[in-house]
Amino acid sequence: MKMEEENREPGQGKDFMEPEADDHSMRNRFRKVAVDLAGQFTTLKTAHRELWVVYGLKFLESYSYFSMAVVFTIFLSDEFQMSDTQAGISYGIMGTCTSLYGFAVGFLIDRLGVRTSLLIGCCMSFTGRLALTFTSSPILLAIIIYFVLPVGSCLAIPVLTLAIKGYTTEKNRGYAFGLFYSIMNLGVLLSGVIVDTATITLPRNGFLGLTPNRMIFLSGACSSGISLLC
Repeated sequence: MKMEEENREPGQGKDFMEPEADDHSMRNRFRKVAVDLAGQFTTLKTAHRELWVVYGLKFLESYSYFSMAVVFTIFLSDEFQMSDTQAGISYGIMGTCTSLYGFAVGFLIDRLGVRTSLLIGCCMSFTGRLALTFTSSPILLAIIIYFVLPVGSCLAIPVLTLAIKGYTTEKNRGYAFGLFYSIMNLGVLLSGVIVDTATITLPRNGFLGLTPNRMIFLSGACSSGISLLC
């Protein structure tokens, strides 16, 4: 028997069956994951309508924010004659303001409630992005990027996360948050496509009186405007 096992050719008996068994096991794992995901998604069918509104708002806000972030320092250098260092510092200060205001407006969100905070935040974001599209004033620029947009983000973005928790159950909350961040990534993906398309196809000297960067800001303002209608 020992000699038979030693003389067995590769691909016969147990050695031949092992890859088949591995493939079968892998298919079973994928099938189980697919069934679990389908089951989790099914649980969201009975969720509040507002949950799907929150997903839509997250997509729109993600596009607005990231499309602006990609071209913001270039915009400051091209149209406000800032050096690369100055533009980078301005962008950093805007992020710092967002963090600081986040601590300050936390209690305000509790007092105003989810809906009112979200409405005010979306209004400020829309106003700030629309003003940024057309302004050529350094003073107005500073007001927009150091106050209006950071406060708008602080009032809107955390509220969306709170809304996910409020509109889900323990059973589907983990999947709902996973879908929430996946939708955010879709907004990021779209922003990259739009920014590349605008910078490549639009004339550098402006379209309808607006440079490509300003057209990108305008698209972000339109996205924020749609959020107000939801």
